[in-house]
Amino acid sequence: MENRNHKYEKIYNIINSVNDDVYIGSTWAADYGILYAFNGKKFENPVIVKPKLGKTYIFDHEMWSTINGDTRCLGKITIEVFHPDPANVSRIEFWVDGAKQCELTSPPYIWTWTNRTKISHFRFAHSITVVAVNRTGMKKYAGISLWRFF
Repeated sequence: MENRNHKYEKIYNIINSVNDDVYIGSTWAADYGILYAFNGKKFENPVIVKPKLGKTYIFDHEMWSTINGDTRCLGKITIEVFHPDPANVSRIEFWVDGAKQCELTSPPYIWTWTNRTKISHFRFAHSITVVAVNRTGMKKYAGISLWRFF
């Protein structure tokens, strides 16, 4: 089989020698190829700082650790998010059970969940997802499950 990458070897070597943060590669399908390049700086995942895994919160105050590692809260809870590269973040989205609740465009990324949860079928378990979106539209996720009462 013919090595089709030899056509771009010169370009690859020039760009890599100029800037180590640039990656160039190619993908071949049938008789055509796609040459692509991007900045090698990795877009990191957001980190949920609060609530912490395995803690119990009463009206937004951390009280004690849970025995089984569940995160539990009674009343309002503040969700705090850290991102290691805030200059590259265009927005942070806060989602609860698949419904978007809040969107912040600059740090600090803090949102307080105050509205009461629906007690349909005694559903107290909830999923919180945080989405970091960079300037190019790339998304990174972090999530936590918790039991919320009230």
